Amino acid sequence: MKILKLDKIPDTAMRSRLWLFYQNQFAELNARTPLSQTLSRSHFNAWLKSTRAKKFIVTDGEGVVAGLAIISSELRHDPLISIPYFKKHFHDKKIFHFPVIALSRKFASKYPRAH
Repeated sequence: MKILKLDKIPDTAMRSRLWLFYQNQFAELNARTPLSQTLSRSHFNAWLKSTRAKKFIVTDGEGVVAGLAIISSELRHDPLISIPYFKKHFHDKKIFHFPVIALSRKFASKYPRAH
């Protein structure tokens, strides 16, 4: 297992790999719920390209993506976040947002204490 911490992901091929991983992890859930549980590809890529968000990528022993997390105090990339709400109710606080947290089932079952 390897965990990468990155400021941005400029590589198109890596963004595509992460998009496929992200979509695969949520495909079943999205099929069962009336509202999408995932970001659009453009919003997902905006997060990956942004230097205002930290990306954590977990890979298994063969270099296959097994997990992805994004954390940021930048809320503008997520269309579902109400910036006026946070300005009104938390104007003097720093808000952190996790727009993406995804862990493969295979990884989760192999490392049950990692989640």
